[in-house]
Amino acid sequence: MLLAVGANDDACGACRPVTTWQGWQHFATPPTAPPEPGAPPRSTEERLACHSAFVILRTPVIDTLTTSVRTLMILGRRRTTTARPP
Repeated sequence: MLLAVGANDDACGACRPVTTWQGWQHFATPPTAPPEPGAPPRSTEERLACHSAFVILRTPVIDTLTTSVRTLMILGRRRTTTARPP
């Protein structure tokens, strides 16, 4: 059984099974809240920490997409031109 354990756990450290709605919601909920309106922008480190905490499920489609994007990035690494409108 998979258990949701992370930075956003309860104070008592209780674990929830991710096979239930409450457990999945607890697992997939980001630990940080978006900035308030009018607040100063977050630093690069804070933004990277927030984006690296996203949950990504590994499926065959995600594997294919990841492989395609990596291949295209490697092939286009040395290109100096950009796409032009028709």
